[in-house]
Amino acid sequence: MESIQKWLDTGCKYPEGVELYAAMPGCMPLLLRRLQEGHDPVKHEKLKYELRKILKQNIVPAQPQPVAIPAAVTPVVVVAHAPAEPPAPDAKQKLLFHHLPPELRPVLQEANALFAEKCLLKTTLNDLAPEMESEALELCTRIYALTQKNARCWQKIDYWQEHRKVPPLEVPKHSALGGAQLAKKQQNLFSSISRLKKRLEQNRLQYEAAEHVAARARLLAAIAKKAGNLIKQEDELLHITQLIEAKA
Repeated sequence: MESIQKWLDTGCKYPEGVELYAAMPGCMPLLLRRLQEGHDPVKHEKLKYELRKILKQNIVPAQPQPVAIPAAVTPVVVVAHAPAEPPAPDAKQKLLFHHLPPELRPVLQEANALFAEKCLLKTTLNDLAPEMESEALELCTRIYALTQKNARCWQKIDYWQEHRKVPPLEVPKHSALGGAQLAKKQQNLFSSISRLKKRLEQNRLQYEAAEHVAARARLLAAIAKKAGNLIKQEDELLHITQLIEAKA
């Protein structure tokens, strides 16, 4: 089982994980064929779930060692140690509603609700019987969607924490567009977002290398503008994708 633990610790690469699963004694042929059809986020989550389950089932508990009883009891001096300080909480766990402007408080509320729902679904997933493949895949799909939505919320909150500006929150409406128009708009947004991410990364690198205060201030303003535009375009892309799926 060391190979599974090593895979989990080193990034969970999909092709290596499928090979590992194929070599396991409890491998289910139907699921293996699905996994071998190619990568997608849902199958990747299912693969990690199955390998973790196999690892958990094959962990051998340590056997208790016999305790030697000394012939005579020797007084023992107990040294009292100060209790270790608890680890600092994650910055996201410390964030409270009054830390944010009113416009972003509903976003934090949504992020917290999405995280709680995702935790509940993960617990349900872990409790499923091994043969309940279709139920597990459905749960993985829902967990992945919740993870994406949660990340979108935190992208807006992180933007405000970095730039002290409220990011764009209004999403353009495209419900009147037809299927072909939506598909074209979706492809245009894919290209635009890709270019925007590259320019944003270039600005960040230039900001790190800049030595003059004026240059750093100019680049920081450019970063804030592009990051806000990225949030707007990614929200719009998500909205359009949902419309396309609804029309399908």
